[in-house]
Amino acid sequence: MGGLDRKRTWIGLGAGVAVLAAVGVMGVGGLGPFARSRPERRPAGAAVSRADTANAGTAAGDTAAAAVLTGPVTIRGRVVDQVSGAGIERAIVIVLEPGITSQAWMEARGEEASAALMEGTSVTDGEGTYEIADLERGGTYTVLVTAEGYDPAVFEGGLEVTTSDPPLTIMGDVELAPR
Repeated sequence: MGGLDRKRTWIGLGAGVAVLAAVGVMGVGGLGPFARSRPERRPAGAAVSRADTANAGTAAGDTAAAAVLTGPVTIRGRVVDQVSGAGIERAIVIVLEPGITSQAWMEARGEEASAALMEGTSVTDGEGTYEIADLERGGTYTVLVTAEGYDPAVFEGGLEVTTSDPPLTIMGDVELAPR
């Protein structure tokens, strides 16, 4: 599979448990995969390293990775158990609009107000895989990841989508610690 040269890792440190309360207030019902379709960004932070990028369409060692690309970006990755490495089904991945912090999102009143601050959301499948599409290049996003029975991860400004990111960017695993 030429083109998947490296993965992008997450940036920043995980923030904590407040995400669970915010997701509980919002409810999970409206958070189906791709609830909002926009270009995706890499989340930063919590118990995870910076997400790796897949250089779709470029051969290993090719300098085309520095080329300026246009159009939206889709991110794809997995949420896994920190101990076993197994994918976590039904984990929620939320990418906030550029410039929106987790604190601002948690302070939003009601499901509609919270949803208006989200760039995209996804619920992981049986293997822990998520995908968020249509993230605009040039933005820096905060990403929240939570799953029942696990400590949440918050990546404040942890996902930066650049003009050199391939249209499909493969992220490094987000590891959640069991409670």
